[in-house]
Amino acid sequence: MATKKMKVTADVAANIEAIKMYMGAESLSDLARILGISAQRISSWCIRGTYDTRVILKTIPEIREEWLATGEGEMLRESGTASLIDELRELRELLNSKDAVILQQAQHIAELTKQIKRRR
Repeated sequence: MATKKMKVTADVAANIEAIKMYMGAESLSDLARILGISAQRISSWCIRGTYDTRVILKTIPEIREEWLATGEGEMLRESGTASLIDELRELRELLNSKDAVILQQAQHIAELTKQIKRRR
């Protein structure tokens, strides 16, 4: 990651919106919390048409620095896409295991309900 200041020619508001969607943030305030900055700072970026790429890359290193500067090309590095796919697989497995736990709990509740009704 470069530490030099880059001239930003990208549509900053559009890039921020894309980053917000990528990070699953519902609002600019959510994105600000993710980035560890104030929502006011993000608003200022949009107004000025520039942002601190170092802040963004520190938190989201899979974003391409060139994309931040120009808005052109792919937003993510290839390695970022690969890690995202791995993360999605892990999440799918986690959801499947949670579904199994929920099903077991529902069956247990149904069994307890039957026992209660028999005792009445």
